[in-house]
Amino acid sequence: MNKELLNLYKNLVEKFYDDKGECLIRQNTDWSKECYTCVPAFAGSKVGTGKVNLMLVGRAVNGWNAEWNGSAEDVAKQVLSINFDIDKLNETSKTGEGTADEYNFNKCKFIKLGKSVTKELGCDEENPFSHIIWTNMYKVAPADVNSEDSDKKVNGNPSGEIQHTQREIAIEILKKEIEIYKPSHILFVVDDWLSWRWHNKKENCAFIDTFAYNKTEFCDEYINGVGKYNDIPFVVCYRPETRKEDKMVEQVIKAFNGIKE
Repeated sequence: MNKELLNLYKNLVEKFYDDKGECLIRQNTDWSKECYTCVPAFAGSKVGTGKVNLMLVGRAVNGWNAEWNGSAEDVAKQVLSINFDIDKLNETSKTGEGTADEYNFNKCKFIKLGKSVTKELGCDEENPFSHIIWTNMYKVAPADVNSEDSDKKVNGNPSGEIQHTQREIAIEILKKEIEIYKPSHILFVVDDWLSWRWHNKKENCAFIDTFAYNKTEFCDEYINGVGKYNDIPFVVCYRPETRKEDKMVEQVIKAFNGIKE
């Protein structure tokens, strides 16, 4: 377990605790500590080998119910100990701990996009997932559970306040993940979330301050921008759910190929 990453996660979780160690309520609901979830990056078994290792970045954890119990350090250790075998996404619809019970990964356009892009970038492994690092911009989100005092389902993307609360540390975690896994390419499947800020708060940093990207001739209904981070090419694309799969892959590859050395 990487000590620097553990410390970052501990600092992240502490953002959601008050000075008595109780979880802070961040929205106008009856949410409690058990209604948050947090998961780390997951890396394929062959990441670090070969010429293609894709970091696939989503917006936030969604539909998970991983444990959130104990002190901030306990939670951080629990998060980094989550066992999720990303290699198995090539052969099964359900795998790992903390996932939504009936979620079918093989039908997920986000996952299918990552697999196809990895192959088109030149990964010749039989299982492309072994060369993918799957992570998210925001690590803390509503868990896939019912709220304590009602039958209302609590899940989905984090609110603006929850994003703001973790944004600064979330950026540092993503930078550390890139340092650890050393991807050859990064694909942000996040619409325009990299540019979001919380303007009425003192801290108004945004991911785009670190991951600056440019609009190019490749930008269209599929591609939002391209850039480089520490010489690693990255593409920012829109979510694939309402877009043609083949065209989406084609445009992402064109965008990667168009990034100048």
